[in-house]
This record gives sequence, structure tokens and C-alpha cells, in this order.
Amino acid sequence: MNGEQLSAIFADFVNLLRDRFSREDILTSEDSIRYTLFYCLIQNEQLHPSNIMLEYPYENFEGELDTFVVPGQGYSGLAFECKYHRGFTSGQPFPRPLSKQRGQAGICNLIL
Repeated sequence: MNGEQLSAIFADFVNLLRDRFSREDILTSEDSIRYTLFYCLIQNEQLHPSNIMLEYPYENFEGELDTFVVPGQGYSGLAFECKYHRGFTSGQPFPRPLSKQRGQAGICNLIL
């Protein structure tokens, strides 16, 4: 996949997330965000679902990648890590420093 194709995937992904977040009747979780990305990969690139793996074991860190696209024609493997933190049930927002640290750790793990 080239940069233009990835940009189209992410533009679609952003539009669908904006729609989702604008609706008060829809609960959003990290899983629903991951599935939205899965949908965008299939719709935009006509990838077969079996070429997209969710919760893929990754040897360089404990845990799993949220989404991994196996290498195919014209592209190398792609790894995506999704982070989404809802506010606490008390209504308090998730602490931003903690959220930022977790996001940075996820990105560092992908690089390693």
C-alpha cells in the first residue's frame, strides 16, 4: 500500500469515528475502534478478512498487536495499535499523562 492508499483508509476511518462519537446512543470501546479500522481496510483495499489479523502475537513485546495486515502484493506487513480510553464510570476523565504514556509505550513497542 502506498501513502495515498493509506491516506484514503485513514480519511474514511476518521469520518466513521467522527460519526460514531457524534452519537450519544452509541457506546464506544477500543474494540469498536479496532473493528472500524478492520472495516476500512476491507472496504478501501478489498483485502480479504483472513489477511487481517486482530490481536496478533508480536515477538518484540509482551502482548499482541491490535491489527496486523499480512504482507501482500505491493505492500509489506502493516501493524496498527489502537488506544482509546473512556472516562471513568464516575464521569471523571481519564488522566491525560497516563493516557499519553500508554500511547507512547504502544508506539515504542511497534518500533522495536
